[in-house]
Amino acid sequence: MGKKYTAFFIFVVILIGWTTLGTVSLGSFTLWTVIGQNLVEKLFHTSLNQKATTSKSNFKYLNPELLVPGATKKYVPFELKATSRIFEEVEKKYPNTTLSVYVRNLNNWPWFGIHEDIQFAPIALLKMPLFIAYLKWSEAEPDLLNRSLILKKSTWSSSEYFVPKNTLQEGKKYTILNLLNEMMVNSNSYASVTLRDYMPREYLIKIESELWIDPPIDSHDLKKTITLKEYSTFFRILYDAGYLSPESSELALSILTKTDFKQGIVSGVPENVQVANKFWERVITDNAWKEIHQIHDCGIVYYKKYPYMVCILSRGTDLEWGANAIGDTSRIIYEEISKSYP
Repeated sequence: MGKKYTAFFIFVVILIGWTTLGTVSLGSFTLWTVIGQNLVEKLFHTSLNQKATTSKSNFKYLNPELLVPGATKKYVPFELKATSRIFEEVEKKYPNTTLSVYVRNLNNWPWFGIHEDIQFAPIALLKMPLFIAYLKWSEAEPDLLNRSLILKKSTWSSSEYFVPKNTLQEGKKYTILNLLNEMMVNSNSYASVTLRDYMPREYLIKIESELWIDPPIDSHDLKKTITLKEYSTFFRILYDAGYLSPESSELALSILTKTDFKQGIVSGVPENVQVANKFWERVITDNAWKEIHQIHDCGIVYYKKYPYMVCILSRGTDLEWGANAIGDTSRIIYEEISKSYP
């Protein structure tokens, strides 16, 4: 670690001690509310070195601070009430489901979490860095997204309960932009395999290194884990246009607003509030050979008065319960935020 980063680390440690407000235990939940905690989460991911200089009308999904400095609003606490309601209304309603929640204000960065540091195997994490890598590549080669590739068959084994739509046919040609849409909107594994095989491995490794991630090699690599808070970084760097150009970040988020999964975060907010999110599911077997279903939903809720990022993981023996628990949690978070920011 260089002197510059060492000094930065010391400064952050001091700042954490100064800004941590405390913890509140609610049953099996622990709430951490920290103002300024964003400084410790690999901040140089989201440096605003690539601030937008174009007219603000060109960008719908990016941080308004990029376009109108000082556009953020005064912070109004809501976390304790939201956490209490999640405990009372969700945990008790779904007793066999474990929740992990991470919520972050995208105006002035306070956050709170419920078991937000629980580790999970990020199989679907393979798609997000690949998505970002293609958009980064297209900035150097503007014709890239219009190139056509022949769709390959996925060798991944799948036990999906919420089966995504599949509008592609093996052996036919599709543009890279079309394949990116299918991979992110419909979780199409055929599109993912085709895109991964076409991209030079060295380039993808470079991008993953720049994003500070160490994703699984393939669907059988289950040793590597990640937390919701870490996964949320992808959405933060898109919202801040801190890694991709503003144009590429806007394109990425516009694609993610079309995600074909309406039972999770989306079900908890009004229809007129847009959500840019990525959903994935996984089935594991515990020590008693019982199937445990994991559902993860992570994204940005574009509530105009208070845009926020929310990531929710449910883990239990019933997938429908898990999806409903995510929806109920999302609803509670939205209700408490909209009360604080009417």
